[in-house]
Amino acid sequence: MQIITGPIADWNARREGAEVCSEARHAAAQDGLIKLTIEYGDVVILTRLVDHFKTIKPNDLNTVIKAVSERATDLNPNDEKFAVLASIVEPRLEWLNQQLDKLDKPFSWEMPDAIFVDNARVQAFLRGPEIVMTTRGLVYFRDLQHAQRWTRHTQENASFELAAEGSGHDAFVTITKTRHLYEKQQAHVTKLKEEKELLLTNRFKDLADNRGKKRHREEDEVQDGDATME
Repeated sequence: MQIITGPIADWNARREGAEVCSEARHAAAQDGLIKLTIEYGDVVILTRLVDHFKTIKPNDLNTVIKAVSERATDLNPNDEKFAVLASIVEPRLEWLNQQLDKLDKPFSWEMPDAIFVDNARVQAFLRGPEIVMTTRGLVYFRDLQHAQRWTRHTQENASFELAAEGSGHDAFVTITKTRHLYEKQQAHVTKLKEEKELLLTNRFKDLADNRGKKRHREEDEVQDGDATME
């Protein structure tokens, strides 16, 4: 394993530190802006601010939602300002549910979004249920070194190990799937569930309950409509 030291490592460390500081300053600015707007008491201005935040993609609303959640705890649920703040939580909750529906699944060796641009057969293998395959009869290598270079492939939406074996024209690569992608997804799922639980049990449970009741009413109306048509 190559360890990078010296000016490059120092520059990378400073860059990463700067990115963290930038994100922290951005989050603090959003929180301060929401706090000042609430304290000012003008619902129209607060509504305009929230409408601006709604233009942000739901997956990028994390820092805004944190700020809104903290400030909402100081408001009465019957306060008009609370309703305005709650309106921005709804798209985030919807996004959280969509992500959980997609990612929170039992373990499978299938990696349906796997990409392996150099070989369609390998890509099909990654997307299928098999665990191990080799390149024998599929990819030609001049020698073992050539096969070793082939093992440098990037892993996109997949996790696997590549091992070069054999010698001369008989060299080949064994591809073995790993659980790393699934474990990484499950770690992400845990964070999504924690955020959802925090939102639902913090100050926005009523909002979630109302959305659930509305959804049930809409489903009942559809069923009633179908029954009438019959």
